[in-house]
Amino acid sequence: MENPKVLELVMSEDNVGELSLIAHTSELFVVQSDFFVKPDCLERFIDVIKQHTLNSVTKETGCISYEATVEEQNPQIVNVYEKYVSKDAYLEHRSTPHYAWFREQVSSMLYLRDDDAVISRRKFKLISGHYRLP
Repeated sequence: MENPKVLELVMSEDNVGELSLIAHTSELFVVQSDFFVKPDCLERFIDVIKQHTLNSVTKETGCISYEATVEEQNPQIVNVYEKYVSKDAYLEHRSTPHYAWFREQVSSMLYLRDDDAVISRRKFKLISGHYRLP
């Protein structure tokens, strides 16, 4: 089985506080995203992401898993890990009505890239990465 290839590290196209790492092989497509949530919106964001993760897994045959976690030290940072059977399945996910609903719901809950926010204080250095595919 081939090793995963990192395609891109990108900010979301709509200028909100989302940072995504996308990796794929010929058999799997994975997206890892961080959302930077405004403190007064965190409870509502969690409600919305819970519904969105359920919708993604139950309404899309190409979505293998969809997980959301919060950082213990800073719960304003919500990490989402998505796994799809292919890139096409991921692109299909982004065109679903429930994805549009999710983006509409959270658009005002996230820091903009230019805000003096959590996003500007986080720095990462990759030290290792290993993958085992089924």
